Amino acid sequence: MATNSNTNTSTNSNSNGSDSEAQPAYGLTVNVPSHPFGISTVGISITTENGHTDHADVPTAGGSSHTFNISKNQGKWVQVCVNSGQLTKV
Repeated sequence: MATNSNTNTSTNSNSNGSDSEAQPAYGLTVNVPSHPFGISTVGISITTENGHTDHADVPTAGGSSHTFNISKNQGKWVQVCVNSGQLTKV
């Protein structure tokens, strides 16, 4: 059996002129459309080029979304993995 997941990599060209560590350099919003998979949430994980990681369990009902706050100096790309938690036979 294998876990069904999707992975995408995005590049970042956005920067913030503020030197404040309290404010993220940018937000990455992942939209989760409604789907008939029969599960109530999907797990979304991100990893940046410089090793920052984060995870969120996002509801699947009604077209939800989640915004990850990413601090500056995290590199030029972000990998986004979405795991539906469903198992499929291979």
